[in-house]
Amino acid sequence: MSVAVLLAGATDKTFTWSVSDASFATINATTGLLTPVDDGTVIVTAKDGSGVTDTQEITITNQTTGFGDLKIKTITQRGNKFSFEGSAKMINILGKVVLTSVNGIYASSLNAGIYFIVIDGKTKEVSVK
Repeated sequence: MSVAVLLAGATDKTFTWSVSDASFATINATTGLLTPVDDGTVIVTAKDGSGVTDTQEITITNQTTGFGDLKIKTITQRGNKFSFEGSAKMINILGKVVLTSVNGIYASSLNAGIYFIVIDGKTKEVSVK
């Protein structure tokens, strides 16, 4: 995000930034760098040194793409154990459900291969390899 002070005689040209909902995006209060977190809509506010504010609505999409994007509080992996909030099923590469569980899956009984975990959690469903 960027802004400019248009009043030539302004003595305080500093800005602070804020975002309406940090569960969808965060913003650096000094630089205005907006970092997406999850799909959703946020209102970004810029406030100049004299207290004048302006806002911009931003819609964030395509943030749920796989295991690396999940928050650690949503899913954790230790060895063959996956812990999470919600119900899940583990699917093999052929699309067959091989395990179902609530709040965790132990994959130690499975043969080596590629599996997908489909989690129906509190806010979204994701598939991971």
